[in-house]
Amino acid sequence: MQKDIGISTLIFAIIAIFTPFGAWLTLFVALMVAFAYGEGLLLGIASIIVNMVHIVFFSSRLWSGEGLGEFSAAGESPFLPWILIAAQVIAIVILFLRHKKFKAMTGTV
Repeated sequence: MQKDIGISTLIFAIIAIFTPFGAWLTLFVALMVAFAYGEGLLLGIASIIVNMVHIVFFSSRLWSGEGLGEFSAAGESPFLPWILIAAQVIAIVILFLRHKKFKAMTGTV
């Protein structure tokens, strides 16, 4: 089942690049990645990498709001890109901790 979740997270991460609400979809993907341990570990890692590339390189609107600070006309928080990056880092840490616990429970190497 974890492999299915890993595939789903990768699909949603790719869809997030092309949708206008993709920045918020990255948070959903980060939440799902925490459950992609076991066989879905590599797919979860790939999803986080796609999300990070999306946030850093393809979300110029987020970063322009960061530069404008309180003058942001979009009404979004100026710290939003940093919050999204922090969510990705937290998700990858949770994924590794759950995977480590999964390996200990199943006795796999």
